[in-house]
Amino acid sequence: MTEGNARRRVAVIGGGAGGLAAAVAAGGADAEVIILEKANRVGKKLLKTGNGRCNLSNRHVSSEGYNRPGFVAPLLGTFGCDALVDFFASIGLWTVTDGEGRVYPRSDTAASVLDVLRLAAAERASGRSAPRRPPPSKGTAGGSLCAPGRAANSRPTG
Repeated sequence: MTEGNARRRVAVIGGGAGGLAAAVAAGGADAEVIILEKANRVGKKLLKTGNGRCNLSNRHVSSEGYNRPGFVAPLLGTFGCDALVDFFASIGLWTVTDGEGRVYPRSDTAASVLDVLRLAAAERASGRSAPRRPPPSKGTAGGSLCAPGRAANSRPTG
């Protein structure tokens, strides 16, 4: 809580993937969060990404692939692919990395990404946050399963 036991109030402009992730982070820091979205529901465009599969990232991402590598490098150093995979695992989404390094939700559907983001944002903003435990491994159909703190090609046990 902040001084005087008043919660900080945060308004997130836009309910896309970035806005939902910002709401999760703000709620996790004990802020009261409201998401302002012009569409009739948050995350609507997210469902169309990657032909409905939602390519989350790429293990081979590099600042050299961008027009302004000097601008992008510090961002990737702070919040690169591993951090993104860890973030999604912390809210209950496991990922799979294909042979070309693309990271997808293990379910292979964008709806899973939207579901975990919406649930985590709602729980953390309301103060009912509970750590999520990802489901046990069921195999990866030729890709690699990524969980927090694990190498791209490791598989959890148990």
